[in-house]
Amino acid sequence: MQKLKLFLLILLPTVLLVSCSNGNAGDGTKSASADGATAGASTGSDMYYEYTSRSNGATHQSTSTMKLYVSDGGGVRMEIFVADPTGKRPATTPMMVLIADKSKPNQSITIDDDAKAYTINNIDSVGDNPEKAQSTATKIGEEKLLDYNCVHARVISQKSLGSFANFTDTIDLWKSADVPLQPFFRQYMNRMEAKTGSFMYSPAIAEQLKQMGCVGFQMKMEMRSKDVSMTTEVTKVQKGDFPKSMFEIPAGYKEIKD
Repeated sequence: MQKLKLFLLILLPTVLLVSCSNGNAGDGTKSASADGATAGASTGSDMYYEYTSRSNGATHQSTSTMKLYVSDGGGVRMEIFVADPTGKRPATTPMMVLIADKSKPNQSITIDDDAKAYTINNIDSVGDNPEKAQSTATKIGEEKLLDYNCVHARVISQKSLGSFANFTDTIDLWKSADVPLQPFFRQYMNRMEAKTGSFMYSPAIAEQLKQMGCVGFQMKMEMRSKDVSMTTEVTKVQKGDFPKSMFEIPAGYKEIKD
């Protein structure tokens, strides 16, 4: 579970920054899904972002989809879909659901519909990155993704795990200041930059990226090292109108404590 939290922290930092409200959904049987929600409408004050993530390693390849819902009222919901090779879980069923709310900026909540349970994730409990990195950042250029102007930057880091290992990894980032964001969501992204940066590169890089204009919403990220590579890219940005229940703990769900 700790490795999964760190992965989510790197991928979508605000998801672990904000937390679920203590309100309850009305049906008490299953966490609300986006099936009945309206995404892609020209009206609505909520936002929807969809990601595709591809990873390649020496022994595995995988593709996943992440759906991020941000309500105008301060709620956040992320659904992660990963193909199940056993076929036991339908492709339309998310592997993981995280919900969050701006009222508790140091928490997120994992929803387990199968167990009718939830787990509170405290971001302060996620330890510091044990790797030591020496990083350099370079502005590659300015590009467009989904018609949004982006600044493309590359960060190359020399990392070490004490005397056990030394390795190099490369991260390419495409960030855009033009992508529409809820004000609270933008603030949390800015606050999390330093913390997530400590997992990916040396602390000074965050300020260098700002000076290059590589700021705002992360539209694409490519991570490459000797044995593995991962690409995560936003494929949809849409306005929507989502029910409040999507961002709440379903009634009757019990808390599981780590």
